Amino acid sequence: MFNHNGKLVSEITLTPTENYFPVFDNPPIQECIRIEQGKILLWEAHYFQIMGNMRLLRMDIPDHFSLEYLSTQILDTYNATPKESSAIATIYIYKTRAIHSQNTTSNVSFCIKIESGSSFFSQEREYTLGLYPENIIPVQNPFFAISSSSHDLTSIAKTFMFENNYDDCLLLNSDKNVARAVLGNLFIREGKVIKTPSFAEGGIKNAFREYFIDKIRELGYTIEETSVTLFEVQKAEEAFVISTKNGLKSIHHYLKNSYSVEVVNLLSKVSF
Repeated sequence: MFNHNGKLVSEITLTPTENYFPVFDNPPIQECIRIEQGKILLWEAHYFQIMGNMRLLRMDIPDHFSLEYLSTQILDTYNATPKESSAIATIYIYKTRAIHSQNTTSNVSFCIKIESGSSFFSQEREYTLGLYPENIIPVQNPFFAISSSSHDLTSIAKTFMFENNYDDCLLLNSDKNVARAVLGNLFIREGKVIKTPSFAEGGIKNAFREYFIDKIRELGYTIEETSVTLFEVQKAEEAFVISTKNGLKSIHHYLKNSYSVEVVNLLSKVSF
């Protein structure tokens, strides 16, 4: 089920071609949102992130793009879809016409897609982590903290991941430090200190990253948003990945290393 500017359609091809083509032609804002038992999780944080990304990308924010309006559109689309206890709503926000010297503003449209999802804390098997070394994410570039900005690189790395039978792969930045994992933000623990790549290093901005950073602090651990080297990943006692779509996933193996699940077990008891 799709929602295009407030109109529910079962197939994207039912909308006029000139309206939906920019979804694929231009890099849109793409925000994944988790719905559990009919409730949008962390919606306010998602909303302000969407607004911040629209400003960063110099999009005109329509007056009707309020917190309440967009949440209603998401839930209307969800309610028109066969019910799932866990679902992922992806909202794409994009410019509907090209910008040029005679036209420096553009209308903004949105498209919402609903798909089934698994529980945020579900993990059916042990995860093996690999390394994708062929392309790099620039450091100190705020655009690359938006997940859709590196979509092509992530898609290529995901293909590499599947071809080599990894469950996830590390992506490097231009300083050869860890930027993120293919499926989300990487966290590593050594003792009571937990590190995750900062946004400047290539970390992805999303609501669940910030939410769990706060929860980690509440559990008594020190959290550092900083640079993370491959050597630090190898010597860590624990590693895990957090993303909206894929949830919380513990990493069990990287190269010859095996990791514990101390913090993951504690975080899995968190309620939203």
